[in-house]
Amino acid sequence: MKRNLSIYLIIIFGSLLALFSGYLIINSESDYRKYLSIVSHVEMLGRLENELNRKILECSFLLYYNYDEVIDVYDRLLKHADELFDDLNQPESNYYKKSKELVSAYEELLIKKNKDLHKFIRYNSTIKNSLVYIPTLILKHTESSQVNGYHYLQMFTNIVSTLLLIRNNLDLEMLDILEENIKFIKSHEPDSELDKLIHDKILRHLEVFSKYYPSYVMLLNRLTDTRSLSLLKQMKTVYQKENQYTFKKLLLLAILFSAGIIMAISFIVYYIVRLKKAATIDHLTGLYNRNRLIHELDYSKHHMLFIVNIDDFKHINNFYGVRIGDEFLKVFGKKLKELVKDYCRAKVYRLGSDDFGVLVRKENVDNPEKFANYLVNKIENNEFKIDQWDISVSVSIGISMEEPLLEKADIALKYVKRDSRLKYAVYKEVLNFEKDVEINMKILKALKIALESDKIVPYYQPIVDNKTGVISKYECLVRMFDEKGEMISPGIFLEVAKKGKLYGELTKRVVEKAFSYFKDKPCEFSVNISVDDIIDFSTKSFIIDKLKKYPEIAKKVTFEILESEGIENFDIVSEFIKDVKQYGASIAIDDFGSGYSNFSYLLQLNVDYIKIDGSLIKNIHIDENSELVVRTIVSFAKKLNIKTVAEYVHNEEVHKKVIELGIDYSQGFFIGKPLASCY
Repeated sequence: MKRNLSIYLIIIFGSLLALFSGYLIINSESDYRKYLSIVSHVEMLGRLENELNRKILECSFLLYYNYDEVIDVYDRLLKHADELFDDLNQPESNYYKKSKELVSAYEELLIKKNKDLHKFIRYNSTIKNSLVYIPTLILKHTESSQVNGYHYLQMFTNIVSTLLLIRNNLDLEMLDILEENIKFIKSHEPDSELDKLIHDKILRHLEVFSKYYPSYVMLLNRLTDTRSLSLLKQMKTVYQKENQYTFKKLLLLAILFSAGIIMAISFIVYYIVRLKKAATIDHLTGLYNRNRLIHELDYSKHHMLFIVNIDDFKHINNFYGVRIGDEFLKVFGKKLKELVKDYCRAKVYRLGSDDFGVLVRKENVDNPEKFANYLVNKIENNEFKIDQWDISVSVSIGISMEEPLLEKADIALKYVKRDSRLKYAVYKEVLNFEKDVEINMKILKALKIALESDKIVPYYQPIVDNKTGVISKYECLVRMFDEKGEMISPGIFLEVAKKGKLYGELTKRVVEKAFSYFKDKPCEFSVNISVDDIIDFSTKSFIIDKLKKYPEIAKKVTFEILESEGIENFDIVSEFIKDVKQYGASIAIDDFGSGYSNFSYLLQLNVDYIKIDGSLIKNIHIDENSELVVRTIVSFAKKLNIKTVAEYVHNEEVHKKVIELGIDYSQGFFIGKPLASCY
């Protein structure tokens, strides 16, 4: 009761704090938005000032420049200044006296800058015009007349150099040199009317440059000085000082917000502790769960673990429904806990949907098999009443007395599940099962190393055309070599590759190497793929990309799909066949006759070849039943215009029989063994 009262007080106080914080937020929001707006305007004005200075310098030094860009920046500058002034002159902003004075001073600077800017543009255009014309006119003058004397020619050269130096260095002192050159030109009398005309134009442009350039430099310096930027910097500092009221409210809000966060964190921590406790309890049965067992196993020495599995529990769910299934689990858990309590002191856990665990100290149970047998008999001789139903079940038990308990008890349970004669097993009796797991792990590791070290290679087995007796194609069969260079049989590593999610990588590696090997070879070739490869987006995309990249090779490849691997899944397989055939590839059904062997799907799948399984071919020369089945397959295939291939042709008698039955191709050790090279 006291704990609940504390929680309620925390909630009430937190709610009041939230309401007060909300009140402050609402009252501070307008001022804070205004603060952000004014600071944003001031910062934008600073950026625009810098941009305007850059534009002015560019139009000053570049011969051709669009003055509209300068005017555009100035207009934006003026717009933001007006908006800043409007923000500061609103009724709630009466206390920003110094800031308003600075904004007014800044606007006066802008007005002056506007006048200077238009003067600068006129002077800049005039000076640039003269700078363009003077060198041109001098060149015409020197070409159209006999220039008298070396000094006169040198003077023209000096004029051009002086103009460039004045222009580039903004050096007003060099105007005196220019004046001397102007006097010298005036003292020279041209020889012809044309010379006089050019001579006078040169003088006029020089006088214009000399006249306006000092004012031009003064305007340029005034326009690009730092007074405006300094004023903006001062304005921002003053405004922030005058805005202390907003900051005080924000500080108070931050304090309250921090207090609220601390309270929220405390509240969350409290509930995390409660949730952590709840995370160790199975919500359905009320027993400890798997997480609790894993945690306790870290501290449970000298214990033994029993995993009790309800056999075929899914049938209860399917037959009675999920609700009855859940109710059964509750009753089962309660019954198991009672049985354990009657026998010894132990803890009971629910580990999964139909798995329960019993953790007991070794000194509490002398004979673990006797205890397991007790549980099996009590449970299987009991009827569990759920609503109007009486449900009976059988159980399997895996026992472990060695670390790690959970893993080894699970291995023992799997061992029991594999042998229907067993009801329970102790881990020490199932070492061979663990050895199988170890072997599979070693194979998986070797497979990964082989993929990394490029030890996965295709071997090529010839396929002969029975009409011509000529080898017309090869099947690419995957082979793996270990670190010692010894070949590992596909029968050993292919199943492990599927379980280890590496089968697709093997397929990609064989496809990659087969495409490379047969790139410049005239014969056709085939590659085995599974329905898993077709379903896997990565593997399917890899195959399609190869077909797109190598269209000539695509016309030579046949993809062999295993008949026993879910090929009846028409939609997926049909889509894949359609995709590869558009690039010219062919499709074969491999091991036909070993699996479902439903002729109906051959009518729906657009296949090119049927490879008749070796189990039907190997004794066809002496087995009439095999011959009858094969005749039926060949006859059906011919009517569908599908070519047939006989697998496992291991001697001459079989080969002759295959030819007699009208099978199109033969493959087997009699024709040729798989080799690393087919040439």
